[in-house]
Amino acid sequence: MILKIKIGYVYPDLFDLNGDRGNVLAMEKRLLWRNIECEVKRYLINDAIEFSKLDIIYIGAGPTNRQLLACEQLKKQRTDFLEYI
Repeated sequence: MILKIKIGYVYPDLFDLNGDRGNVLAMEKRLLWRNIECEVKRYLINDAIEFSKLDIIYIGAGPTNRQLLACEQLKKQRTDFLEYI
Protein backbone atom coordinates (compact mmCIF):
# COMPACT_ATOMS: atom_id res chain seq x y z
CA MET A 1 0.00 0.00 0.00
CA ILE A 2 1.27 3.44 -0.88
CA LEU A 3 0.60 6.13 1.68
CA LYS A 4 -0.37 9.56 0.39
CA ILE A 5 -0.73 12.68 2.50
CA LYS A 6 -2.81 15.61 1.25
CA ILE A 7 -1.80 19.02 2.59
CA GLY A 8 -4.08 22.03 2.33
CA TYR A 9 -1.96 25.18 2.10
CA VAL A 10 -4.54 27.68 3.28
CA TYR A 11 -4.43 31.36 2.30
CA PRO A 12 -0.88 31.66 0.94
CA ASP A 13 -2.06 34.89 -0.68
CA LEU A 14 -2.41 36.35 2.84
CA PHE A 15 0.28 34.60 4.83
CA ASP A 16 3.33 33.94 2.69
CA LEU A 17 5.04 36.98 4.19
CA ASN A 18 7.53 35.05 6.30
CA GLY A 19 8.54 32.40 3.78
CA ASP A 20 5.78 30.03 4.83
CA ARG A 21 5.99 28.35 1.43
CA GLY A 22 9.33 27.03 2.65
CA ASN A 23 7.60 25.25 5.54
CA VAL A 24 5.21 23.57 3.12
CA LEU A 25 8.11 22.55 0.88
CA ALA A 26 9.96 21.15 3.91
CA MET A 27 6.94 19.02 4.88
CA GLU A 28 6.62 17.82 1.31
CA LYS A 29 10.32 16.87 1.07
CA ARG A 30 10.35 15.10 4.44
CA LEU A 31 7.39 12.98 3.38
CA LEU A 32 8.99 12.15 0.04
CA TRP A 33 12.24 11.12 1.79
CA ARG A 34 10.13 8.57 3.68
CA ASN A 35 8.54 7.29 0.45
CA ILE A 36 5.21 8.90 1.32
CA GLU A 37 3.45 10.55 -1.57
CA CYS A 38 2.41 14.12 -0.99
CA GLU A 39 -0.08 16.39 -2.68
CA VAL A 40 -0.27 20.09 -1.83
CA LYS A 41 -3.48 21.94 -2.63
CA ARG A 42 -3.43 25.73 -2.36
CA TYR A 43 -6.57 27.50 -1.17
CA LEU A 44 -6.70 31.26 -1.73
CA ILE A 45 -8.79 33.63 0.38
CA ASN A 46 -12.01 33.28 -1.64
CA ASP A 47 -11.73 29.53 -2.28
CA ALA A 48 -13.97 27.00 -0.56
CA ILE A 49 -11.71 24.63 1.38
CA GLU A 50 -12.44 20.94 0.88
CA PHE A 51 -11.57 19.87 4.42
CA SER A 52 -12.79 16.31 3.92
CA LYS A 53 -10.13 15.79 1.24
CA LEU A 54 -7.20 16.92 3.42
CA ASP A 55 -4.98 15.20 5.97
CA ILE A 56 -3.10 18.30 7.11
CA ILE A 57 -3.97 22.00 7.02
CA TYR A 58 -1.18 24.54 7.00
CA ILE A 59 -1.88 28.21 7.68
CA GLY A 60 1.10 30.54 7.94
CA ALA A 61 1.64 33.56 10.14
CA GLY A 62 0.93 37.13 9.29
CA PRO A 63 -0.18 40.52 10.55
CA THR A 64 -3.25 40.79 12.77
CA ASN A 65 -5.47 42.35 10.10
CA ARG A 66 -4.82 39.41 7.78
CA GLN A 67 -5.39 36.91 10.57
CA LEU A 68 -8.78 38.51 11.23
CA LEU A 69 -9.65 38.29 7.53
CA ALA A 70 -8.71 34.61 7.52
CA CYS A 71 -10.88 34.00 10.62
CA GLU A 72 -13.85 35.63 8.91
CA GLN A 73 -13.39 33.36 5.90
CA LEU A 74 -13.08 30.24 8.06
CA LYS A 75 -16.25 31.19 9.96
CA LYS A 76 -18.13 30.90 6.67
CA GLN A 77 -17.10 27.22 6.60
CA ARG A 78 -17.48 26.64 10.32
CA THR A 79 -19.49 23.42 10.10
CA ASP A 80 -17.09 21.77 7.64
CA PHE A 81 -14.09 22.98 9.63
CA LEU A 82 -15.46 21.60 12.92
CA GLU A 83 -16.22 18.25 11.25
CA TYR A 84 -12.63 18.15 10.01
CA ILE A 85 -11.26 18.79 13.48
